[in-house]
Amino acid sequence: MAILLSAVFYEGIRAKHGLPPLRSLAADKGGLLALEEAFDRILKINYQPVFRVAREVVEKLPPEVQPRIGDLIELARKIASNRVLLRRDFAGKIYHSVVGDWAVRKNFATYFTGVPAAYLLARLALATPNPSWRGFSSLESIESFRIADLACGSGTLLSASYDALLYLYTRDCLKAGREVNVEDFHRIALEKVFWGLDALRFATHIAATTLALHNPEVPLQDMHLYTVPLGVNSEGMVSLGSLDLAQRTLHDYFGTGTAVKVSTSTEEQATINLPEGFNLIIMNPPFTRATGRGAEKEEGSSGL
Repeated sequence: MAILLSAVFYEGIRAKHGLPPLRSLAADKGGLLALEEAFDRILKINYQPVFRVAREVVEKLPPEVQPRIGDLIELARKIASNRVLLRRDFAGKIYHSVVGDWAVRKNFATYFTGVPAAYLLARLALATPNPSWRGFSSLESIESFRIADLACGSGTLLSASYDALLYLYTRDCLKAGREVNVEDFHRIALEKVFWGLDALRFATHIAATTLALHNPEVPLQDMHLYTVPLGVNSEGMVSLGSLDLAQRTLHDYFGTGTAVKVSTSTEEQATINLPEGFNLIIMNPPFTRATGRGAEKEEGSSGL
């Protein structure tokens, strides 16, 4: 999955950086060497978290997978050329299938929100009239809005909220006779509006890539996606991921500086400077039910 998403992202931004398509590199070098060269080139520019993991995986793959890599490159090319698909959280659907086995669900109390349900929840939540919201007919109104998922996983609910917010922004702009600027919306939304937390680092990586793929050619300076601590650290402090939010204030919880901040360009230890409040928290809390009980196929309920 890391290779596929990285290949899609590469195809989406390569033209901007003057890099060759994966198909051309594969024709000259074969699929594995093509991916290695492509990822090495893009890593010299930036996008460390998106490509670093995929580069490490490619390096360890045996030559026998060469034919499948060719299929993957072709699939990545098709996905990258389909803007509608990039904006419909296809990555979330794959993520749910790949890591949705019972062992992962039990250990992390993970109950995935289906993609259709996520988009319905986001539309309902943002379409409900709220007197404290100023409407979305300008980029200034978008910039002051804050949406969070405190157990974001691969970013399905955040991606759905992005789609719902873009719809409302476009609708309100047209009603007010204002220009719709999708590029600036994307930059402001990802740099200021959306906040995501999760205990699984690979999940926050996927969430960052999923959100960025809504408009991959727009450069980003920052994103607010964090891998929160889980387990016992070197000082003996026990952290329970999102569960700690039930016992501490957000500012107390993140004042330790132990969270890992993830975006398409950086991954670093960071203290989270949270906004004063959120306009919307949309999430499927992992602590809504105990694990290890009930049938294997039991599904958790999504929550707002």
